Amino acid sequence: MRSRQNIIGGVMKQPESLEIRTDERNGRREFHVAGELTVSTAASLRSAFLEGLEAGREIVLDARGLATVDLAGLQLVCSAHRACASRNVGFELEAASDAFWATAQVAGFKTGRPGCPGLQRPPCLWRG
Repeated sequence: MRSRQNIIGGVMKQPESLEIRTDERNGRREFHVAGELTVSTAASLRSAFLEGLEAGREIVLDARGLATVDLAGLQLVCSAHRACASRNVGFELEAASDAFWATAQVAGFKTGRPGCPGLQRPPCLWRG
């Protein structure tokens, strides 16, 4: 596992072309991601999310810089949201790229149907 110093307040470039930049503002940990969020890169973002969750800070994801997203990337975002909800820690998807939303639509995530069975508050990311 990477040390916290490698992630917080800096830029971590993954060889698989996922860039993760983190900032702490107003008690929130913000993740700005760019490049490819795929099965080969998701583990690095998962580790970063877990560090934020362990710190008990609200997680904010800015995914507008993603050029490629696959099902593993969407599942990671969904899992992070549910993990935060189960610990009463906020999770916000602040922004996402067209590629993110296109993959969500094709994969059936963004359907308008109620999602996240058993998750009443906060509402599922994929509703609407």
